[in-house]
Amino acid sequence: CYEQEAPILWPSVKHRPESIPKCTLCGQPRRFEFQILPQVLFYAGADSTASAELDFASIVVYTCSCPVGEDVVTSTSSAYAEEYCWVQV
Repeated sequence: CYEQEAPILWPSVKHRPESIPKCTLCGQPRRFEFQILPQVLFYAGADSTASAELDFASIVVYTCSCPVGEDVVTSTSSAYAEEYCWVQV
């Protein structure tokens, strides 16, 4: 489920981002979109041999805060903005 302005569930107070880069498409700030916690590995069917390669505390995804309007699409030839991911280990 999605909730605007929902807080990020940081597993640790260490290794948090100091700042999030602005959107490369339009220059606006990015906002927290969703996060992935290690429990998803169980539901994805990952076995114990892959655990060292998939060792993370949280993956936090940020996306552009503004809707991509026709003017941005016209000037950049793209309707998609690149997300920014922060991996907390």
